[in-house]
Amino acid sequence: MKKKICILNYGVGNFFSIYKPLKEICNNTLISNIKADLKKSDCIVLPGVGSFLSAINFMKKIEIFDIIQDHNIRGKQILGICLGMQILMSHGNEDGYTSGLNMIEGESIRIPLKKNYKIPNVGLREIQTVYKKEFKNFSKFHGKKFYHLHSYKIKTKEKFIYAWSHAGDYKYNIPAIIKKDNITGLQFHPEISGKDGFSMFKSLLKN
Repeated sequence: MKKKICILNYGVGNFFSIYKPLKEICNNTLISNIKADLKKSDCIVLPGVGSFLSAINFMKKIEIFDIIQDHNIRGKQILGICLGMQILMSHGNEDGYTSGLNMIEGESIRIPLKKNYKIPNVGLREIQTVYKKEFKNFSKFHGKKFYHLHSYKIKTKEKFIYAWSHAGDYKYNIPAIIKKDNITGLQFHPEISGKDGFSMFKSLLKN
């Protein structure tokens, strides 16, 4: 694969566990927060552990916030994983109200506490895909299980939601995959979801 993939090191995130499978798929993969590397990349991956506020503040501090937004304007691929998906939203409500990258209209909100499941939502969770013709190759992941680790979920328009997952009670009300043009967000962690996670990466990055 000839793509140049840059896994963003924004001070938080499990970028090393993401690096291994992506390097296997695409040899031209690196971890960086250097502006030149981000600008040259065909795909920026936003990793998935940490807080909404700390990730946004770090990107602003090292002055790459605008570079990522420009990457989107140019129609280049962006993949957000867990926290990386949440910061794609207009704003988040973790540690107070925080403006996000505003690439997809919506917000990151805390998962409501219920007696029949625990927060954070941890473990393998089945996803239910929503059939859409521009995303039809992802129907093969319907009913597959992917590893989740999160206390927040996103709230956005249904037109951006391509799969749902759950918090242990099998009420599929957690957006698992979102997509808008060149941007894809995954609430789960493909890098620790076995062969289905690896297959998910391959399906996303071949586009």
